[in-house]
Amino acid sequence: MTRTVKIVSVGNSKGIRIPNEILRRQGISDEVDLVETIEGLLLRPRRSDTLTFEEAFAEMAKDREALAEIREMEGTLGDGLPEDDYS
Repeated sequence: MTRTVKIVSVGNSKGIRIPNEILRRQGISDEVDLVETIEGLLLRPRRSDTLTFEEAFAEMAKDREALAEIREMEGTLGDGLPEDDYS
């Protein structure tokens, strides 16, 4: 969805007014990340630096090295015991 908004003065800076329904829909409350790209500016909800378990697992699933490390730790390797013939 594209919407045209006016640039307004905010002290010595400039800003835009974002409609409340868009803020609610995007989960934006106090802060956003502003990313400058070749195509223009991108605003996105500010994410906490702390990941939930699900987010951490999803990030780890994208990382093939991390997955390989987890596979190495499965079975007896993960409990600190030496590897045996039954693992």
